Amino acid sequence: LVFNHQPLIPKLKEEPLIMNVQPMRKTISDPLEMDVQPVILTTSKTPEGDDIITVEPVKDN
Repeated sequence: LVFNHQPLIPKLKEEPLIMNVQPMRKTISDPLEMDVQPVILTTSKTPEGDDIITVEPVKDN
């Protein structure tokens, strides 16, 4: 998965969150990957009813 700051519009409408969250959670919880920056996933809907997933880094300060 490539995370950026642009809204991600999943091609699959079925379980878009599960598709995106599980690999991220697995990576962050891996003790060998402590340099991975945690991110926040925010979901919203377009007026057309499409799911939008916005990814932003977690701020430390």
